[in-house]
Amino acid sequence: MAFITLNLNEKIEGSSFETETEARAYCRKAYSPLLLIFEASWDDVYHNLKQPVAIYLNGKGYNTVEIEKDVPYVTYVVNKSRLPQSPDFEAIISGEMTHSEVQDALESAFKNGKKLVWIIHEDLRIINAHTSDKRNQFWMKSGDDEINGGEVAPDFSVKVTELFDEVIVE
Repeated sequence: MAFITLNLNEKIEGSSFETETEARAYCRKAYSPLLLIFEASWDDVYHNLKQPVAIYLNGKGYNTVEIEKDVPYVTYVVNKSRLPQSPDFEAIISGEMTHSEVQDALESAFKNGKKLVWIIHEDLRIINAHTSDKRNQFWMKSGDDEINGGEVAPDFSVKVTELFDEVIVE
């Protein structure tokens, strides 16, 4: 079985060594701030990655111990039923979208006649509110800030936190 080193710098690079000693020597003198050593084949690295044998930070090596599963954490999702209900309103949930994709979706919403568009960042519970008459300006709301539907939904007003449901990720 080979020993594979993975350089986790700007891009992932790997090297293969016949012995653990060779892999460790390489990691001690490598320019990368973070390297991992696996006792594995390249196929394992790509398809069935196991726990690393060692971690090297700036040339200093640390043997790994049995790693336990990460602890659960809380994240947030928009409860769409709590959003303003108006044909002139659109919510863009940024999620996995790039900045460019979000901006394209915003422009598309305005081209389709929307007058109020919220860009919602679920993980941060932040909302950027944009209006069609002032496209280059927006209001950022978060936490206990009140957000309203403006002219589009004049009776709508709620704290930002009330628009989100907690989700526990195992």
